[in-house]
Parts: sequence; structure tokens; C-alpha cells
Amino acid sequence: MFGTTEIVVTQVTKDSDATDIFILDLKRVFSIDTASMKLLSQLCEMLLQRNKYLFFVNAKDNFAFNRFIKKALKDTQDPDCLYFSLKDEAIEWCETKLLKDSGHTASGGPAAWSKQCLLQGMSAAEIEQITAVVKEVNYKAGELIFSADTPADKVYFIGAGEVSIDLPVRRAPTRLAKLTPGMSFGELALVEDGMRTALARALTDVKCYELSREFVINELPEAIRYKLIVNVSRQLAQNLRTANNEIAALM
Repeated sequence: MFGTTEIVVTQVTKDSDATDIFILDLKRVFSIDTASMKLLSQLCEMLLQRNKYLFFVNAKDNFAFNRFIKKALKDTQDPDCLYFSLKDEAIEWCETKLLKDSGHTASGGPAAWSKQCLLQGMSAAEIEQITAVVKEVNYKAGELIFSADTPADKVYFIGAGEVSIDLPVRRAPTRLAKLTPGMSFGELALVEDGMRTALARALTDVKCYELSREFVINELPEAIRYKLIVNVSRQLAQNLRTANNEIAALM
């Protein structure tokens, strides 16, 4: 365990210049020796001094590790490094913090159409041609918006509330992202005529606006359609970069 911990600590230290929040998942760690605990506690202190965050998840059952970390750390971050039991809880906190720090619309407030990510670069007149045909739909907290393996025939703009995009797996859905007003989902509908690969669920009461693939392809003026597709491509590219970074972190 000590050798592996050294590798982890070295990598986190290296990445800490460009990264503010780290999550270490101990789900598959069955024992941690004292030397490794000491290294990890020192890593916590180093990151804390630099105003960075480190969270250990799936660590609640490792009682010796919990006692050591709590005793070793003189100062603690808020929330502390052992606050979250599950990875999704820590990721949700990170997403909320990053959205808040970036000045994104609060989850409960409405988002102006000009703030919608997929409508960036469009004039007021061009945006109006889209808003004139969208359909407003509302979902209660916990309600399913769409499931995987259903036709991808429309894109959704979030006007208010929070939406979770989850990947359906055997045991339980794995969250891919939490979306807030000004964001959109279901963009693949504008790129290909296929099936959904993930599910979308309302985390809070949600107001969405649906834009059909059929209208975009057959009726939307070419200049507006071009801008919309460019923004979709940028969004998909960002999603791919995020996925690549997450995969690289696991290797």
C-alpha cells in the first residue's frame, strides 16, 4: 500500500497547481498501513495550506484510517475531508461550488435565453426564432425526463431547477453531470437520429424548453442552424475532454 500511496501523493502534488479539488475513492482499498496514513494526512495539510480541497470517499468503514486522519489534522477544510460517504455526493458538491464560483445562475432562478449555452453568438432576432417554437414542459423533483434507449428527437434547455444526467448501470445509476439553468441536455438529438444513451431526471422542480430535431433540420434558417450546431459541437467536445480526463485519472 505504501508504494501505491507514494504514487498517488506524487500525482496529486504535481496536479495541484492546476487543480483545486481532489477526490480519492477508497472503495477498493481494503487496508491502509500507518506510513500511508501519514502520507495522506500530510497531503491533506499541504493542500489545505494552498486553499485546495481533498475528499476521501467510501472511507467510512475504515475506522483506523478515519481515527488517524481526524487526529493527525490540526486544521480542517470545510467540509472536512471525510465528510462525504459516496463519490457522487462529493462530485455534486464540487459541481455546485464550481458553478457558484463561475457566476452561473443559481439553481432556483430562471435563466435568460441569452444565457443559454447553445444560443451563444446569436442575435436577439435569431434567438427569438427559436424561442417562438420551443415547448415549455415542467417536471416535479424526482421525475424522469427521458430514459436510455428512447428516441433522441429533441434537445432541452433548462429554464429553472436542476437536472441529473445518469448512466444506467446494473446496481444503480451513475451520475455523469448535474445541470442548472442556462445549460442544455439531449444535444445528440441535433447531431444524429439515434437513441438516448443516458437518462435525465429532475433533481428539483424543473422548467425546461423542448426544441425538436425535426424543426431544426427542416425549418430553422440555415444560418441559425449552423450557429446552433457549432455550439452543440463545442459542448460535446467539452464533454469528451472531461471524460478523457476522468479516464486518464483512473489509469
